[in-house]
Parts: sequence; C-alpha cells; structure tokens
Amino acid sequence: MNGLTVRSITKKDYEWIKKTLINYWSSIRVVAQNREYFADSLPGFLAIYRDNKVGLLIYTIERNKLLIISIISIIENIGIGSLLLKRATQFALKENLNSLIVTTTNDNTDALRFYQIKGFTIKKVNINIMKKYRRLKPQIPIKGKNDIEIKDEIILEKKIII
Repeated sequence: MNGLTVRSITKKDYEWIKKTLINYWSSIRVVAQNREYFADSLPGFLAIYRDNKVGLLIYTIERNKLLIISIISIIENIGIGSLLLKRATQFALKENLNSLIVTTTNDNTDALRFYQIKGFTIKKVNINIMKKYRRLKPQIPIKGKNDIEIKDEIILEKKIII
C-alpha cells in the first residue's frame, strides 16, 4: 500500500503497544515455545499509514535466531504483515542471525498459509500443549478461528540466506 512505512519501536510507542496487545490477545503476556514473554517491553517494529499505527511486530533474539513473539495487522490484506516480516528479515540479516522463528496455533490457518507463502517451513508441532499454556495464561480461548479448538502450537522457521 502506498504510504505504508515501518519503523523501529520507541519508548513512546509502548502505551499503544500495550493497548493493542490487550485488545488482540487479552494480555501483554505471550506464551510460546514453553516460555512466557512480556511483549509490551520487547523490541520490534511498527507499521505506520497516514501517521496512524496500523501494525506491529515484537521480537526477541535467542540462540542466534529472531523469535517473532507477536505480529498484528490492524488492517488485513494490505501488506502490513508482509512489510513487517520484510523489515524483520532485513534486521536479522544485518545482525547475522541464522533464522526467523514464528509460532501460531492449529486454528490459525490464515497465518499458516501466510507464513508458508513467505518462505517459512513447519519446524515442530507441540501437540495438545495449549492445555499447559492455559494454566499459565487462562485468557487463551478454547476455540479460535472458524470455531476450531485451539490445541496445538505450530513452530515455523525461515532460514536466512546470506
């Protein structure tokens, strides 16, 4: 989309990020890959359109990999997610990281399609792990997109080619 830009998150963005995370995920806490993250204090990128914040990508770096903790597009299907992933990939290349890792759940078939189109491959599936995660974060719903029960965590990876 013309006029869509991405920039790094600054301290003044964290109040908006906190509100957005609570709106989308009911919490600033994200549970992924058997870890708990407080996503409102992590680095990341914001998508801006006409001076409005329209998307975010929050990450952390572990074992030479960029782990995407949350990616949110406030407006769907206009390239926000693609632009945020492109920026994260550029950052990972600059930092000499090996890969990008993202986690989604079995109900989120749109995300699975999107990430695979963007070059991610399924690395691991944690079957029925959402029961354990709900003990850490009770806000995780039982059913998700298309009324599918949220049971499994799917980890996808995109290797960085230098």
